[in-house]
Amino acid sequence: MSGQPVSDSSAIQALRGDRNARFLIVDDEPALLRAMRRVLQAAGPNWTVVCARHGAEALDCLTKNSFDAVVLDLHMPVMDGLTLLRHLVAHYPGVRRIVHSSHVDPMMHTVLGELAHDVLAKPAQPRLIIDALERSMPRLDPPPREGLSQPHARGVSTF
Repeated sequence: MSGQPVSDSSAIQALRGDRNARFLIVDDEPALLRAMRRVLQAAGPNWTVVCARHGAEALDCLTKNSFDAVVLDLHMPVMDGLTLLRHLVAHYPGVRRIVHSSHVDPMMHTVLGELAHDVLAKPAQPRLIIDALERSMPRLDPPPREGLSQPHARGVSTF
């Protein structure tokens, strides 16, 4: 998010930010953590945004709270993002995993494709991060309208 505006009003206005959600942001750059917290809290007033400075701190957060999604950098001290991703897959498979990193080489894309739901190049536009996070939230289907038949099976979206 470095070099990007802290707020993207078109992205924020287009959101369904009235739903509760919990997101964990893991990055060793304090300025990026502050900016992402500001943007996400503005985007979803009922969203809880927790920040961690490395993978080990993120694991501590995960043992104390549940999260809908984790946004993480790959290169961090103490525990790197790849180790954290593998732990998330093994122990928290229901949590959406979003990589936000400037250090993704072509060989790594295959590995990340198996571990992460989304891979965003840093710095990503706020709208891209918000879209990825919104995909972690359960969809709200509108109530059925009278006189209309409801389908028996719904399509399943894929990642």
